[in-house]
Amino acid sequence: MRYQANRLSQGNSLFPAEITLGQDEVKLKIPGLFEGKEKSLLYKQITSIEINGGALSFCEVVIKTSRSGKIIAKGFSHITAKEIQSSLQKKIEQSKNSNSKNTNSNTTSVRKKSFEEASADAKSTLNSFNDDEISELSKYYKLTAKLENQGLTDDELIEFDILKITTFNGTPSESLRSGLEERGIELKDIIFSNKSISEFNSSQSKRESGSLKSEISNEETIALLKKHWKVILGVFIGFIVLISFLKKNEKAEMNETKKIHQSLESTAIDIDKLIKTKKYDKALELTKDLNHPDHIILDSKSTLLSPEYYDNYWEKYKDSIKTVILKKIK
Repeated sequence: MRYQANRLSQGNSLFPAEITLGQDEVKLKIPGLFEGKEKSLLYKQITSIEINGGALSFCEVVIKTSRSGKIIAKGFSHITAKEIQSSLQKKIEQSKNSNSKNTNSNTTSVRKKSFEEASADAKSTLNSFNDDEISELSKYYKLTAKLENQGLTDDELIEFDILKITTFNGTPSESLRSGLEERGIELKDIIFSNKSISEFNSSQSKRESGSLKSEISNEETIALLKKHWKVILGVFIGFIVLISFLKKNEKAEMNETKKIHQSLESTAIDIDKLIKTKKYDKALELTKDLNHPDHIILDSKSTLLSPEYYDNYWEKYKDSIKTVILKKIK
C-alpha cells in the first residue's frame, strides 16, 4: 500500500512525502529529510504512530522508532492519516505475532548455508560498521540454535534474555543492513564466520582475486567512470542547480503573490471608508482595481475540502462590493 501527501500542502508541491507499506518494512520519502532518498524501516523498530492535525486540515503522521528517533511526514488528509495509522498498527502486530516463529525458521535456514556462499561483489571495506553488533548478533543466533536443540544453562538463559533486548530479537541496525545489501553480502555469512569485519573482508578479497572475469568487468567499469566522470559530475550538479532554482523561483513567486494580496487589502480598506462617507462613485471606481493575477491557493481562506485561490477570492470580493454600492445608490 502506498500513500502520498497532498501536493496542495506546504513543502509537498514538487516532491510530496510518500509512505509505502511492504510485507516486512515501511518505506519513507520525506522532502528535505533524507535528501530525496528512500528510507526503509522495519515494523519491529516502530514504537508508536501518532497523528497531529484536525479533521479539516492537513495532518502530520509521527512515527516513533527505537533506533531512528522520530520521523514526521506532513501533508496527509485526516482520513488518509488515520488509514496509515491503522494499517501500520496491523503490520506491527503481525510482525510481533510472527516474530517467534520466524526466528526459529530463519535460524535453521541460516545454519544450513555455509560461509562460502558470501557474495564476491563486495570490494570496499565494511570497517565503518560496528564489530560489537556483529558479535552480539552471532551470540544471539548461536544461543537460539542451542536452545532449540539441547537447551541452555541458567547463565546462558540470562545472557540470551539480555541479547533479545539489545539485538531487538536478532534484528540488525538499519546502517548495517543497508551497507551489506549494497555490497551483496549476506548478514548470516559474517555472523557464522566467527570473524571480525576486517578478517571477513580479507578472506573475501582473496576469493575475488581468483575470479579473473569478475576482475576484468570491474576494471572496465572503473575505467568507464574515470573516462566520463566530468559528464557524470556535470549532470549531478545540473540536477542540484535545477532543484535549487525551482525552489527559489517558487518562493519568489509566492512572495510577489502575497505582496499583491496585501496591496488589494489596502485598497479594500479605502473602499470601505469611501462607502461609509457615502462617496459611492469613487468607491465604485476603486473597485475596478480589485483584481489578482495569480491562480494560487490562498492558505488563510482555504480548507481541506474547499481550496480558495487568490484570483477567485478577489473576483468574488469585488462582485460583493459592487452589489453593496449599487444597493446604497438606489
